[in-house]
Amino acid sequence: MKYFIFSFFLLLHSYTFSQQNKGIVIGDSVILYEDVNSRKVIAINSNLDELDILDDTTFKINKSENDCLKFSWVNVKSKTGQIGWISSKDFYKIISPSKKESKVRYLKIKGIDYILLICRNYGLKDMNTDGLTDCEDLYPVVLQNSKNKSYALIQNNNFMFSEKKYLCLRDDNMIKETIANKIIVSDNVTLTIDATFQEGYGKYDIHLKKVNDTIIAHYGELIRRDKR
Repeated sequence: MKYFIFSFFLLLHSYTFSQQNKGIVIGDSVILYEDVNSRKVIAINSNLDELDILDDTTFKINKSENDCLKFSWVNVKSKTGQIGWISSKDFYKIISPSKKESKVRYLKIKGIDYILLICRNYGLKDMNTDGLTDCEDLYPVVLQNSKNKSYALIQNNNFMFSEKKYLCLRDDNMIKETIANKIIVSDNVTLTIDATFQEGYGKYDIHLKKVNDTIIAHYGELIRRDKR
């Protein structure tokens, strides 16, 4: 029994470590440049392409009058071995979700086992050293096929809180969301979301349904309570 637990820990640790420096493209396309200044195009990466993150600490920022539209450049390596720089506007770092982000790790939808992952944006956060920024922190929820390691986004059917077309968790100056639980009945999957507001808290369900090859999220009603 002890050997089994130890082996499982090593497997989980190995998987967690392997995801620490990876990110995926979430958008139509992201251009890989040889250099930030020369802008020589090396390749074009498509939606859900996985890239190794080599350096995301230099924070060379795209110029914009709107602070919320400023994104840093990230040094990455493609699966074909090409190394260069991409704008992080449509590139998200894969993080190993802690319990404050998700208490759910695995899902099974129509016979396919998925690993639930959370991605983090590189844009300006909702708060910096000067205080609140009015920018939105978004954490896209991505499912990875445990067999072939491909990624899938969860498409929004009825938008709630966000204009994004895919399922995201929010964590900003107005609301913080956590995936608290899952219920699986046959091919129907329901995620329960805990939402914490400045003046209260709430809960709602997200019903997942797979139509052809697309996983669709339908939001249930938010049940909200004020803090006492």
